[in-house]
Amino acid sequence: MMLDFMLALIIITSIIAVVVKDLKLSILFLSAVSLAASFVFFLLKAPDVAIAEAAIGAGLTVAVFFIALKKRNSDDA
Repeated sequence: MMLDFMLALIIITSIIAVVVKDLKLSILFLSAVSLAASFVFFLLKAPDVAIAEAAIGAGLTVAVFFIALKKRNSDDA
């Protein structure tokens, strides 16, 4: 039951991340997808994979995207 909900949440937030026009909001939805995926891994009894997904997917990748977006916006000015 909870697994089905989380998988549906991943699909919905993935679609929103692609459709939304604001890049910052898109990055935040990408982070939500990664956090939901880490929770799915935890539900599937893979806590090591869940921790790695949360750290790399929701943490490091999102930070790199925001840094790249900031550099892109500073080059436009």
